[in-house]
Amino acid sequence: MIALKTKTAGLLLAVAAIILTAFGPVLPRAVAGPPEEELDRLASRYASTTCAQLTKMPDEQGVKSAIGDVMDRNAIPRLAAERVVWLSVKESCPQYRPTVERAVSPEALQPAN
Repeated sequence: MIALKTKTAGLLLAVAAIILTAFGPVLPRAVAGPPEEELDRLASRYASTTCAQLTKMPDEQGVKSAIGDVMDRNAIPRLAAERVVWLSVKESCPQYRPTVERAVSPEALQPAN
């Protein structure tokens, strides 16, 4: 009886893995980021910090560092943190905008809603 339950559980896990592998790219993301209004609020909150980081490291490594800081402080997905950094730079230190646009994913340049 226990062997049958173990085999059934193993079979169910295998089927679930196959489904996720086959349909994963078309399934909606399980973790959605915050709404655009929240990203705007975070961008204004971290604008001075982000610009200061980019003044010290005005390259893609500085952008990645700023993204990591936003992710760590707010427990938000990477794409949302990229959007926050881009919004911060767009308004507060536009001289770094080309660097940020090269470093973030194209989806981060589009509104979250």
